[in-house]
Amino acid sequence: MKSFVISFWKSFWEFLGPKEFYAWQTPLWLSILAWGLSQLTTNPADTTVPVTAHAILTSFSWAFLVIATGWFTTVNPVRLLGQNLGPWITGALLCLFLFGRGDAPMARTALLTWPLISAAIAAFPDFFRVESGFQVPKRLQTRQDLIVLALVNLLLTSWILFGLNIQDWMAEYPGVRGEQFEQSLFVQPSPSRTEDFSRGTSIVEAMRGELVKESVGLTKPQMERWLFDNQRNPQIFSDAVMGLLAQANNGRRLDQKFWRLETIVGEPEYRVTLRAIWRGPRPKTDIDGHVVQSTCQITFGTTNLSQIDCDEEAQVFPAG
Repeated sequence: MKSFVISFWKSFWEFLGPKEFYAWQTPLWLSILAWGLSQLTTNPADTTVPVTAHAILTSFSWAFLVIATGWFTTVNPVRLLGQNLGPWITGALLCLFLFGRGDAPMARTALLTWPLISAAIAAFPDFFRVESGFQVPKRLQTRQDLIVLALVNLLLTSWILFGLNIQDWMAEYPGVRGEQFEQSLFVQPSPSRTEDFSRGTSIVEAMRGELVKESVGLTKPQMERWLFDNQRNPQIFSDAVMGLLAQANNGRRLDQKFWRLETIVGEPEYRVTLRAIWRGPRPKTDIDGHVVQSTCQITFGTTNLSQIDCDEEAQVFPAG
């Protein structure tokens, strides 16, 4: 056991112990030292001073860690398909240092700037030499490689931004989630088309609740009059439903303008079909959106007052 510990320590120190002052291990140990000292200082949460020794030492710890990582991956390249991934690993740490700390981490900013910062780190050795300082690369091949590097990382940033925008659209227009995305590379399709993960189900449930609230206890003539008025001016019923949903979303009406609500009265008397039809953004222009619907049966008991029995689950199917 003793020999194993001695052997392990020798291997450990041979790898992490700096053989000279000018080595990647030096900033790594400085990072560890700064982190250790930061743990002995006052945490920013316990003081009202804007800049504390804890924050300064923590920043030094991150900075030295970024330098050590970049230095190590330059000396010992981490390659994939012949490309050194070191600049992107270093760029990820630098983005975490710049944007991923504090009370409100800017995760999106870190993700968007990561490819560009990594490209700058990868290109830095071509612009800087210890013996000559900064200079513009003169070789044509080097310039071409740098242009390709910049364009590829700009493309990667564009794809990341596109993915973040899709997430925003799905949050701002939840009705989109009821569409079919089986062939999409960017949107995770719903596990089953019999379920609706858009707002359609919530809208139909609100329609059902509003119908029950307005209709239960009415006499047959009153019920018929209500259905007639609703068929003649459906916007009143639609506004009431959307108003209830807006209250549940802190006043936000989200994708209200993309939904069309219908109340269809049919046989047997009085069978009411509640429908929410999505008319918003769709994955294909030749698809008319999707429909979420539920059916309610209005009957009149011995008291001649209306009673309503609705389906427990709403149905989802393509429109058209």
